[in-house]
Order: sequence, then C-alpha cells, then structure tokens
Amino acid sequence: MSYQFMIENDHKIIYSLVKELCSSARLGLAPHECKGIFARIIEKLQDHFHTEETAMSLHGYPDAQTHRDAHLKLLDLFHGIGDSLITSDGKLYLGKLERGEAEISDHVCSHDIELTHFLRDKYPE
Repeated sequence: MSYQFMIENDHKIIYSLVKELCSSARLGLAPHECKGIFARIIEKLQDHFHTEETAMSLHGYPDAQTHRDAHLKLLDLFHGIGDSLITSDGKLYLGKLERGEAEISDHVCSHDIELTHFLRDKYPE
C-alpha cells in the first residue's frame, strides 16, 4: 500500500470522526458520550502524523520540518480542545470543535496536498 493511499485514507477517517463529534455536540449528547470519539480523533491524528513523518523522512521531503511543526500545532490545538471540551453548563463546546475541524481542513489543503504531490511526482503509481 502506498503512502499516498494511506495518507488520503487517513484524511477520510479523520474528517469522518471530527464530523461525528461536531454532530454529537449539535445534537446535545452528553460530553461523557463523546469522549470516546474525541480519543479516537487524537489517536488517529497521532497515527496519521507518524505515517506522514515516516514518508517525509524516507523520501527526503524538503519541507519536512515545517510540516512536522504544523503537526505539533494541530496536536496542541486538539489537546487544548480536549482540556476544555465541556462548557461551564456541562455541554460540549461546539465552537472549539468547529475550529479544530477548520484547522484540520486547512492543514490538509496546504501541507498534506503538497506532500502527496511530492510523493506522486517522485513515485508515480
């Protein structure tokens, strides 16, 4: 299985999990019911970033450090969201979840597209 395929498949899974969490917040599910989804998002982000960073290292990606820094920023953002996921009235903080969703989208549309283009150009399938 190619890195390009794994990276693109991970994006679909991450988007799906984030959308599921945002939908749960909109439906008013109790925060404890959503902690499992949030934990899966963090786990999938970490796995995905490891896959990308391995590909960057193995294939000499020239913008690897900037991309790694973006990964750390996203993980910090999501850990921060997790620390304050619940509002003072006991509900999920939808605004922070939506910000996380937007940040992931921005990351994919910039850093990840550049990486997948690099990998495709270097190793056409």
